[in-house]
Amino acid sequence: MCDVEIIRKVGTKDFEENGYTLTYIWFLARIKEGQQPEVGETDKFSHFAYIPLSELSQYKLSPNMQNLLAEIKRNAVSLTP
Repeated sequence: MCDVEIIRKVGTKDFEENGYTLTYIWFLARIKEGQQPEVGETDKFSHFAYIPLSELSQYKLSPNMQNLLAEIKRNAVSLTP
């Protein structure tokens, strides 16, 4: 967890998971100066890593990240400021 500055909303997506309809909203953000990201859900995650977008498809991704990556690939979402 850390404080970020929201630059802009980049998109939304509804999808089904475990019998629920979920709506994800994606934002482009910048980590605020002096902030250091930390794992927020230590019961679920042990670490984090920065991965180039070009390498994301090589990893097991959450449904949300799969949806975001698909939207990026079809140029429906832009991550440029």
